[in-house]
Amino acid sequence: MGVAEDCCNTFLELQRKKAFRYVIFKIDEKKKEVVVEKTGGPAESYDDFTGSLPENDCRYAIYDFDFVTSENCQKSKIFFIACQRMKILQDLVPGCNKVIGKALVVDEIINYIQSLQRQVEFLSLNLEAVNSRVNMNPAIEVFPSKDQFDAAALLFGPHTPREYVQGSQAEWLHMQVGGSFEMTT
Repeated sequence: MGVAEDCCNTFLELQRKKAFRYVIFKIDEKKKEVVVEKTGGPAESYDDFTGSLPENDCRYAIYDFDFVTSENCQKSKIFFIACQRMKILQDLVPGCNKVIGKALVVDEIINYIQSLQRQVEFLSLNLEAVNSRVNMNPAIEVFPSKDQFDAAALLFGPHTPREYVQGSQAEWLHMQVGGSFEMTT
């Protein structure tokens, strides 16, 4: 990924000459480089800047923020901003497009990621159980073909219910609140 020459020049004009309030950059997929998409004049506000960002696309920007210190000194600070709209994330999470409000969208995304994490943990425990059964039974030299593979039988044994007498050493898998797992005997 390259950077177009005018990106550096535009930044220097903002930094040294205060020619711009902000500069918005985007990635040009055809040229495989970062290019200047838009500049905002020195009199433009932060609202003008945020209004210039596209609704459903990622952008990078620099913004020259003017402020007054507690000692009444005029200062400015240049901020680099990477903007990725919530719409992109909402499209990735099933059912999230129906949620309204940024806080609720963020909660929904976090819940979805946590559920994926719990699924991965559960599946890794199941894989561990399969591996331990394969290692304990030397008659199984290789896994059966995809068509013959019965994961439920490998993981949970025969489908008939088992009775355990009190005091047996059967291992039980307990799922704890919060997604952690614990093996107890």
